[in-house]
Amino acid sequence: MVDCFIISTIILIVAIPEGLPMTVAVSLAHSVLLMSEHDNVLVRDLESVEVAGLLDDVCIGKTGTMTTEDMSVVSIFAENTLILNSRKNTLTNCNLDPEIVEKIVESITLNSQAYIEMTENSFYLPVGNGTEVSLLKWLQDAEVAVHEVMQSKDGFVRAHVPFSSTLKRSIIAI
Repeated sequence: MVDCFIISTIILIVAIPEGLPMTVAVSLAHSVLLMSEHDNVLVRDLESVEVAGLLDDVCIGKTGTMTTEDMSVVSIFAENTLILNSRKNTLTNCNLDPEIVEKIVESITLNSQAYIEMTENSFYLPVGNGTEVSLLKWLQDAEVAVHEVMQSKDGFVRAHVPFSSTLKRSIIAI
């Protein structure tokens, strides 16, 4: 009760127009302290509490990273040409050499840790890392039989070094 009285007195004292920024800062600091005590929420930036009031949906992964996990291919750069992914079959209907298109398909499927599952409706659905899944969906949208390419992948792969965050790459020998 005493804490509430002290906070309300401070707010009344600084409530004149010149003290409005300080009033907002004090009330935000008080709410952040309450969040820390009661909810075990650590807030590093007071402005983030204000911004969080405007949010409708929040998607948080197991690491606490906010993401939608719904990525898509916007454009590709091959043969010194920037190609905008403007429709589902852009890859198969652009002016790229067919060998280059084949290499793109092989590179995405062979370097992926994602895998294809069949749903109850007999659809092939990529499962795994968000980035790899988005690339496989992009190939599926281009009417590439990704599941067939991935089935044949076992015979090609000789060695595999998984992604390393220190090296910022993964290595595969085919």
